Amino acid sequence: MSRSPLQDKIEIGELVARYSHAVNDVDFPGWADCFAPGGVFVGAFERFRAHEDLERFASTSRELMERWPSLRLQFTDVLSTVDGDAATCRCNLVMTSTDATGQAHVVFVAHYDDRLTRHDGRWLFAERNVRVAGR
Repeated sequence: MSRSPLQDKIEIGELVARYSHAVNDVDFPGWADCFAPGGVFVGAFERFRAHEDLERFASTSRELMERWPSLRLQFTDVLSTVDGDAATCRCNLVMTSTDATGQAHVVFVAHYDDRLTRHDGRWLFAERNVRVAGR
């Protein structure tokens, strides 16, 4: 069965959403599951090999979550280009934190530049790069 370009774009958008939900739900194995074997996350503060450095990523993330309670990622403007079993994607990120009074604060804004691969029939990140605004 042939895949349509629209189907690929929908699946890539779903991958971005799964990634966001995994981080927001503090589901670090779910976060790693968004990456292909050998996949790399180049974050705002550090670089991680998603599967090999999962415990270090989880520890670093927990430290950030202690500093910024109720940390949430919100992605917008997902644009993807598919070329066979490879793709690129760019999306915007707003990271927020909500304090005990319910007041929300913007932690930072950024965009992601991604390289994706279709692995075992699923779109996964080969490399995810955060570009923080103002840096």
